[in-house]
Amino acid sequence: MGIQYNIQDTENLHHGLPNRDEAYQKFDHDLVRKFEKCRFEIDEPADNLGLFIKANPQQGWPLFEQALARGIDNVPNAPAEITDFFEKERVPGWVDWEQLERAGTAIWRPGTLALLILARVTTPAILLSPPSTQSMAKTGVLQKNTESRAVETATWFAEATKPGNLKPGTEGYKLTIRIRLIHAFARITLANTNWDYEKFGLPINQERTTTGAANMFSTTFIDGAKTLGIYYNKRERDDIYALWRYLGYLLGSDEDLLMKNEDEARAQSALATLTDPQADIAGQRLSKATTEETPVLDRVLIDAAMPVIGKLLKPGPQFNAMKYAITRRALGGEDADELAMPKSIIWPYLIDAARPALYLIDQSKKYLVSKKRGKKSAIKFIDQLLSKLHKETGHSGKMIDNS
Repeated sequence: MGIQYNIQDTENLHHGLPNRDEAYQKFDHDLVRKFEKCRFEIDEPADNLGLFIKANPQQGWPLFEQALARGIDNVPNAPAEITDFFEKERVPGWVDWEQLERAGTAIWRPGTLALLILARVTTPAILLSPPSTQSMAKTGVLQKNTESRAVETATWFAEATKPGNLKPGTEGYKLTIRIRLIHAFARITLANTNWDYEKFGLPINQERTTTGAANMFSTTFIDGAKTLGIYYNKRERDDIYALWRYLGYLLGSDEDLLMKNEDEARAQSALATLTDPQADIAGQRLSKATTEETPVLDRVLIDAAMPVIGKLLKPGPQFNAMKYAITRRALGGEDADELAMPKSIIWPYLIDAARPALYLIDQSKKYLVSKKRGKKSAIKFIDQLLSKLHKETGHSGKMIDNS
């Protein structure tokens, strides 16, 4: 079984890694070889389940939902496609639940800024990568309502990083497992397109999934937060990497590929940056859409983060200019230019001027608020933010099944 890709001469394609020679000069050879190999490896249990559900939707979907809600042990006589997929329900020995809760508390300490960092740093970093943007373009994401997709992403991020919300059966866990299956449906669709295997490897491959955990959602998030005055100390960074290591595992990455510490994550991030092609037109279109076509989401963020000046700062050109400026400050002018982001004269100065105040607020929360209170505050803030977000947008944030 498995998805049949229209691909030939896989042996030579394995050596199609962009900037391959430079990669071998700058990075550990074992890591580069692993990247080359993983570009042509995918999440086979997820693909097999996706194919099974497509062929047997009346049987497959109820079994999937039952296993997701109650656990695979409570699904008697489940077919192999179900049991193999839910093997990830087994929690690895390296998972420390207390550490993951600390990570969620740290991520949400700056409140609404956490979502702003996701939207203006993590998301643009993903859009810089043609393997990611091409998979979105060819599966119809470009035609989907941008705001609805943004709400789905924000909901998953918030639920997955909410302290105590990743154990099997919790909402963060269930949404993450749904994304893993959505990726499988996407690969099924992409197998029937004119995908550039030499340039990108297999669609949504193991290298891409691993890079997402090590780069966009952890390293890029941590570094982006710093540009806004949010500093994570060594222990907090270790906690955040541990959280995304487990999330990468749930999303289908092979355990052996996932970063074990910050040094490994930063090496993977740097290698991924070097070996990614330059941003494409799909990335530019998505960058513009995710910045300028989310007015209701913007309104919620403004009201939550800056209620005092909410009547002065409204969704529209000025707020969009601020968002572009944040991305430019966090990712750098060269990356922003690749995404064809406009420049602002005044916003970079305003962002820099705000950093000291944001730093003092963040540090006071870190050292003056107890761990117990910080955790409760994070959970309460996330619940209130999502409730308002879903009410204002009329979107539940639930993941589509893409089948």
